Amino acid sequence: MIIVSYFGNLYLDHFKKDCKEIKKHGFDTILFCISENDMKWNVENIKAMKDYAESLNFKTLAGPWGIAGIFGGEAISTVCYQRDGLEKVLILFDEWINTVINIGFKTVFLDEPHIGNETIEFIKKVYEKYHAAIDFYACFCDAKFDSLQDESFLSLPVKNIGLSAYFWTNDDEKIKRVLTRWLERLILLRPIDNHIWIQGFDLPAGREHVPSMVYNIAWDMGIRNFGFWGFKSAEATSAKRAVNYKMVWKQTSDLFNRVA
Repeated sequence: MIIVSYFGNLYLDHFKKDCKEIKKHGFDTILFCISENDMKWNVENIKAMKDYAESLNFKTLAGPWGIAGIFGGEAISTVCYQRDGLEKVLILFDEWINTVINIGFKTVFLDEPHIGNETIEFIKKVYEKYHAAIDFYACFCDAKFDSLQDESFLSLPVKNIGLSAYFWTNDDEKIKRVLTRWLERLILLRPIDNHIWIQGFDLPAGREHVPSMVYNIAWDMGIRNFGFWGFKSAEATSAKRAVNYKMVWKQTSDLFNRVA
C-alpha cells in the first residue's frame, strides 16, 4: 500500500491528469482529504474523482480533513472539540462519515486524531458504530504515538495503524535514532498492519533529503506500507509546501517505485 494524500483540486479533468502523474510515481492508493466544506458543497465532485481513480485500479481512502479540529488538515470546521465537547464532535462526524459512505468509499482514514485522553474512546465509538459499513485505518502523530500506552494500540480494532513522523531538526543522526525507536515499537505492537507517512511539506531549503532518509530507514526495518504527504509536496497549500517542492516531489518516484 503506497498512499498519496490529495487536496486542493475539485476539477475532474485536472484530476485525471494528476492521476497519470500519481501512477507514474508508484502510488496505488489515493487519500481524498474531505473537509466539512466539501461535505456540504462538493459531494458530486469528490464522487466523480473517486470513481475515476477506482476505474484506474487505485484504492481510495476518505480522510476527515480538519473535521472538528481533531484531525490533521488545513481546513476550517464549524465545530471545535475544545469549545463544543465530544458530543458535538460525534454529531458532526456522523454527518461526515455517512456522507463518505453514501459517496461509495469503503475505507475511512482517521488522520492523527487528537482529543487528549478521549482519543482512544472516540476511535472505539466510531468503529463500533460503523465498522459493519466501512473499514478504518488510523495514524498518530509522533507526540501522540509516544504518549499512548501499549495497551491502547493493542486494543484498537482498526485494520491498519501508522505513524506520522515529523523531523523539523537539522540533526540527521537524531532523526535516525528517534525514528528507529518509533518504528521498533510500531512493528512490535502492529507487526504487519502498519504504515509510516513520509512528510514532503514544510521542508526548508537544504533538507530535501529527509523524506528519502526516513523512507530508507523504514524500508530497511521492514516497513512496506507507506504514505506521502502530499501530492506535489503540498504545492496546493502555499503556507506548507516544501521550499523546493518540485525537487522533493520528483524524488518520490525513486522512493515508491521501489515498492511498486
